[in-house]
Parts: sequence; structure tokens; C-alpha cells
Amino acid sequence: VSDRPGCLMLELIDPTIRLSHGGRIQLYSDGVGLFSGFIMYISCGADGRMAVYAYDQRRYLNNMDMRSFSYASSSEIFTKICEDLQLPYQVRDPSTYKLGTILGDRRSNFSILEEALEETALQSGQKFLLRDCFGKLEHVHTDSLQSNLLLGDNDLLTEYQYTSDIRQNTYNAILLVQNNDQKQT
Repeated sequence: VSDRPGCLMLELIDPTIRLSHGGRIQLYSDGVGLFSGFIMYISCGADGRMAVYAYDQRRYLNNMDMRSFSYASSSEIFTKICEDLQLPYQVRDPSTYKLGTILGDRRSNFSILEEALEETALQSGQKFLLRDCFGKLEHVHTDSLQSNLLLGDNDLLTEYQYTSDIRQNTYNAILLVQNNDQKQT
């Protein structure tokens, strides 16, 4: 599990196009949805070009949280987190392996899910991943993603670019906790 959400970066050369932070942006190819996300970063230059970065739903799993799970599967943990954050989701392939206790005190939901998936793979051999499928988070078994497509030396895949970046000091939610002196909590 990567704690980095999917990102679509585009450069607009038409200065009359107006975009705003939080706006949804979708990318299609031949009628097939490839990316659905929300605009988080806009940069404009004197030449009128605009750089735009949009991130998929996995961006919201970076929230820091306080959670505890006992005797739950990775798909049940995934479901609970998605429902709590009101994120669209689908458990395409449920896990049958029940984990021990997972504690998340001031941890990102990504790290909690990562622990659940890694422990499931280690103890049961079942390998799952989380992905954003055009605006819907999915819990998927890796075996269901096998393809007969082969990329290699004789293909037209000749160039690619990989960039990583983490946006700092942003929050989706702030959790306030107050001590209760009467209950001593």
C-alpha cells in the first residue's frame, strides 16, 4: 500500500479556463474513466499557463486518527474507515482472515490499513491492495488483477516519467479530545 494518492498533473495553456480548489476533475480515454479526483494545487505564470494537480480519493486516507480494531479482517477495517470518512468504496474481494488487535493512536488511516494488509499477507498468504477506481476506493485481491498484457523490449513503451511529492501542512479534519475528570478519561 502506498500512502501517496494518485495524482493527475496537467498544464493548461488557455488562460480563459477557470478552475478552483476542491473542484472535481476527470480524465477519460476512448470513453473509459482513467482518473477522477479533486484539484488541490494551482499555479499560474506570467505566460498564462496554469499547472494543476488533482488527487484521487486516497488523499483523504492521510487523515490522522485514533482507532482500535480487534478480530476484524482487512476488508472490514477498510469498510469502517471509508464509512467513517464518508468516502465512496467497494469491497471487490473480501478478506476472510481475522486480524488480532490493531491500534491507531495519532496514525494515518493509510498506515492502519497498510498494517492490516501486511499482517493479512504475512499470516494467511492473501494479498490485497487498495486502489481508487475512478472515484471509488476498492479493496481488491491481487490475483483478480492478473492480465495477459506484457510490456517489454518490443513494445511501444519507450518513455515515462515518475515524480513523487507530498504536500505538507494540510489537514482534512482535526480531532479534538477533552479529558473527563469525572470518569478519569
